[in-house]
Amino acid sequence: MTRQSGPLYNEEYLRQGMHGDHTFVESIPRWAAQSNLAALTSGEMQAVAVPLNPGDTAEVITFVTGATHAVDVTAGFVALYSNDPVPVLLDQSPDWGAATFDANTPYSFAIPNPHTVVTGGIYYVAVSFTAGTVPTLRGTTVQNAVMAGDIGLGEAVLAMNAGTAVGGTAPATLEMHTVSASIPYVVVS
Repeated sequence: MTRQSGPLYNEEYLRQGMHGDHTFVESIPRWAAQSNLAALTSGEMQAVAVPLNPGDTAEVITFVTGATHAVDVTAGFVALYSNDPVPVLLDQSPDWGAATFDANTPYSFAIPNPHTVVTGGIYYVAVSFTAGTVPTLRGTTVQNAVMAGDIGLGEAVLAMNAGTAVGGTAPATLEMHTVSASIPYVVVS
């Protein structure tokens, strides 16, 4: 016997072990995070697009380190930026200072003021490390950074490097420096 109507819940959402009224939004599907990305530059942010819908509540941001662990961390954070034409900082985690970040490990950080989405769209999550050696991140890559940018059809930039010498404080706005072919796996929940 076959089902005659569509699924009651998004199958990808259920595959992640979530159900009910929980926010669980990924930058890319977890199964696509097959690369060890050298996406980070010390003192800069790597920002990635996440689609948030009205009613979603962003409380925790999670990323997964790759095969390279962080060495001599002095500052860092995760931050959530709005879906405005020039994205505005909505909130960031506290500066994690000299914390230890092992290889191949998920890290979750609460943002102090959870943000409930009113206007759906593409928001950005930024990850930043200031360190002697920044960790690699799990994610995927497109063949050329042009594919991660706006190719003239009005679509969102998928990933970008932004900010310089940010330390432990996210800039008030997210202004792109360069489009990145590396798209880290992040989760907003």
